[in-house]
Amino acid sequence: MLLAIVAIGIVGLAYLLYNVKNLIFTPKCQFIEISIEDENFLLVSDLHIATKQLRKSDLHKIGDYMARENIRSLFILGDLFDDFHKKISTEHLSRELKKALKLLKLPEKSQIFITFSRNSHDPIISADKIELTLDSLNIIAANKPIRLCAGETTLILLHGDLAVKNGALAYIINKVGNYFQRKYFVEESLKKKLGINKDSWLVMGHTHIPFINKELKIANTGCWKHYWREESDTAILYRNGELKLVKI
Repeated sequence: MLLAIVAIGIVGLAYLLYNVKNLIFTPKCQFIEISIEDENFLLVSDLHIATKQLRKSDLHKIGDYMARENIRSLFILGDLFDDFHKKISTEHLSRELKKALKLLKLPEKSQIFITFSRNSHDPIISADKIELTLDSLNIIAANKPIRLCAGETTLILLHGDLAVKNGALAYIINKVGNYFQRKYFVEESLKKKLGINKDSWLVMGHTHIPFINKELKIANTGCWKHYWREESDTAILYRNGELKLVKI
């Protein structure tokens, strides 16, 4: 019995270290560089769309909001998909993206920028960046984080699994951190580990906990599917150099 307990403890510790090693050591990270002239755009994450979508979807609210607010650029920060973590061709990606984005009912001629999660849910694409046109949508899909220059504002956009591979564990870490006055521990630690300038923003998803902290310049977009917590149906709105958490 004791041997079994020790073995379970070792396995548990190994799993924990595997998941959080980038919070201990500095991760290697390359960025896709993107510049945008839009005065406003929207950032979302964790839509968790199944390739055979059966659940009732409120994702059309994203497109409705963009149309209402005259927004034509959308950034999706990982976990667009729920069950699609495998190597795929560009043709296969095009088919699944077309089906998934149709649920969002986006305005015509919108620009869509996607940074996929690397450890689960999202597909593994063959290139660092793939550019597509589907119907009237112009899409850039990347397997690396995005460094976005929007006027005078720089934003680092990523899913968040670079910090903690498992999203549920990242959620727990932030909840525990809250008891020690470090409620944004994962985001704050990742920004520091990546050496991001204090005047630049880090925006991510993954934990499913939506927030924006203007002092630290870190933010989380929340989630659109009930997993280990209720869906938040939130996004980060960029407008004229300012970021705002919005309920859609």
